[in-house]
Amino acid sequence: MRHQYRCLVTPLMLCTALVIAGTVHAAETITPDAPPTAIERAAARRALTSDFRDAERIEHHPATFTAGHTDLNGDGKPDLIIHFDDPLECGMQNCWAYALLAVLGGYSTHPITLALFPPHATMTILDSIHHGMHDLRYDDSTYVFRWTGTAYRGSAR
Repeated sequence: MRHQYRCLVTPLMLCTALVIAGTVHAAETITPDAPPTAIERAAARRALTSDFRDAERIEHHPATFTAGHTDLNGDGKPDLIIHFDDPLECGMQNCWAYALLAVLGGYSTHPITLALFPPHATMTILDSIHHGMHDLRYDDSTYVFRWTGTAYRGSAR
């Protein structure tokens, strides 16, 4: 990346940088709490068949979830974040969450398990990348979740 620097001569000698190529962007924060569309519900049912089947068998109603979107792998396509809000999919305070990567014509059928987190929590997609996927942090947690190549694993910052 090439940068061109210019100093403006003023009594305070202010310097500014003009970036010629490349952009710097801040970490994105999302709250996956939107109602899913019919396409998102169908993608979630395909990718998480056993979760939905178990909810219907044990709880006698379909599992419910909320949705959010972010680009986890930097391909420019918004990936689907699934955050269950069904009692079967939640522990004492936190619920299971998954990511389905965007693929040609929809979403992957191979879910990526994300950390358990409470309803209406924020997910921060950090600028740092490991093995092709952005690192994640939930709310103001001291843990950062890094992609190992096969799963997200948490560690202290």
